Amino acid sequence: MAGNMMEYDFKSHPFVKLTQAAQPEELFRQFQGMMVAGKAMEAAAVSNARQMMDQSYQQTLKILEEMDRKFYQQKEEQPSLHFPFDVLDQMTRQAHEQWNRVTGVSGQEQKQAEEALKAQLAEMEKLLSERDDTLEIALADIDKAVKAKATAQRNARKVKTEREEFEAQCKTLYEDIKTKDASLAEVQQENNQLKTKQVDLEKRLEVLNAELATLKVKQAQNAGA
Repeated sequence: MAGNMMEYDFKSHPFVKLTQAAQPEELFRQFQGMMVAGKAMEAAAVSNARQMMDQSYQQTLKILEEMDRKFYQQKEEQPSLHFPFDVLDQMTRQAHEQWNRVTGVSGQEQKQAEEALKAQLAEMEKLLSERDDTLEIALADIDKAVKAKATAQRNARKVKTEREEFEAQCKTLYEDIKTKDASLAEVQQENNQLKTKQVDLEKRLEVLNAELATLKVKQAQNAGA
């Protein structure tokens, strides 16, 4: 199975790419790619297991037939077994021996295979643990990014609302200033008219004062005559 494993660049590994992503969309894209790769590995493992089961089907039938024949043969030869523990132990040993004979696997080879399988399981558990840790960190980063984005959106909406309120206030003030400017112009116009009237009245008053002085002089002259 080792010959069928694909080689890949460490820098292109989904875990590495996932930690290098800076945006929530990129994190989600790397996360999705990693999940697809995991599904592909899972499908390959299931396919290999199914193939091994199909290939060992006939061997399993032979083992069961040989176990059945050997069990009844030795049962007749050894009638002094104590039920159930001795019988179970004998059946287990016989099944193990029959399996090794049919598959052609020696005790040493079986031990090596078991150790290799344990090593593979330990490596898979390590990879799964690392993947879980990476996923946890990635999900935490995504959650932080989403919250930061939501906060930024709320702040943007708040700033927009405040700006609209400020613009409305400025518009109201501008209209008030225009109205007051118009009123001021009217007041200034009226004031100018009043000043003009005041000048006219002052001129008329001067004329009246002059006429009054002339009249007084004439009256004084008339009184002296």
